[in-house]
Amino acid sequence: MKRYIAKLLLWSLVAGGTSLGLLTAIDHSFIPGPKKMFLAEKAPKDIDLLIIGSSRAEFVIDPHLFNEEFTVYNFAMAGHGLPSNYLLLKLMIEKYGFKVGQIVLSTDELNFNGSKGFSRKFRDDFFIDEMDDPEVYEAYQKYRGKVFSSVLKHLPQTSTVIYSDIRKTLRNLPFMTRHLLERSKAEYEKELNVFASTKGYSPLFQKSYIKDNNKKEKYVIEPDDLEYFNKLAALCKKHNIQLSLFRAPMLHCNNYQSEEFDSFISAFTRENNIPFFDYKCSYQLADQFYDATHPTDTISQRVSMDLSNKLQPALAELKKKNQTITSKPAFITMLQ
Repeated sequence: MKRYIAKLLLWSLVAGGTSLGLLTAIDHSFIPGPKKMFLAEKAPKDIDLLIIGSSRAEFVIDPHLFNEEFTVYNFAMAGHGLPSNYLLLKLMIEKYGFKVGQIVLSTDELNFNGSKGFSRKFRDDFFIDEMDDPEVYEAYQKYRGKVFSSVLKHLPQTSTVIYSDIRKTLRNLPFMTRHLLERSKAEYEKELNVFASTKGYSPLFQKSYIKDNNKKEKYVIEPDDLEYFNKLAALCKKHNIQLSLFRAPMLHCNNYQSEEFDSFISAFTRENNIPFFDYKCSYQLADQFYDATHPTDTISQRVSMDLSNKLQPALAELKKKNQTITSKPAFITMLQ
């Protein structure tokens, strides 16, 4: 028995030491993934149109189909709920110094019904290197608990062990050790360049035929989602950013009972004179969807073209206005 306990202790020490060594070797700055690193290191600081939201924007809106004179990026990410979108925008503007002319926020009844699913509200992996920000840390405490948040704040490397998505951890592990391996450095740069070329758009190609099960799902507005939505709208107003709302196509759209969301969005857009581009019941082609809430690239290209045509006049007017404003000080200086 004593020998068994001794072996168990020895094994525990070896396993613990190995884990500690691996954690120490990990460069935690890459835990959020290439999209966040591109934002921090290589993204242009002046963006005419920024797309934010969940996978229903990431897989649907293609920036390449907008006029080339506009700088357009898709920073939507799978699992980004309203808390994540607000914090992302706040950090981009107030920490990283981005200037954004217009935002398209992808939002729908699934967003506002967020806490039913872990990933629909707050992506803790994406903000692991931002925990010095009080609002980010507050979100960690709110959605992950005080103990979890405290551990991550002091030992961010541990997120690779305790974060829920182990597949993402394993996929990103080579990039996290790039300061040790030349190959990892090259792969890291390659990932950033891929994001630069795609501008954040991730098309879906695999088609599925999804039958209508006629099951009616009811969606409500949860208070914290509403709170973060209002914070995001106020942030746009504070920084003179034009806000537009977008809802992606959803197959068998009548199965989503969302009267509360529809009523709120209708009142909000009307009172604030904000456009709402609603494609929920458009393109109801069962063989052109990846799953019930994500269309394939065939539909996404049509949506992107239509959205581009609708947004282009406002983008052109805003760009002209900004160019006029920035050119005036130089002209005055010359006169003086």
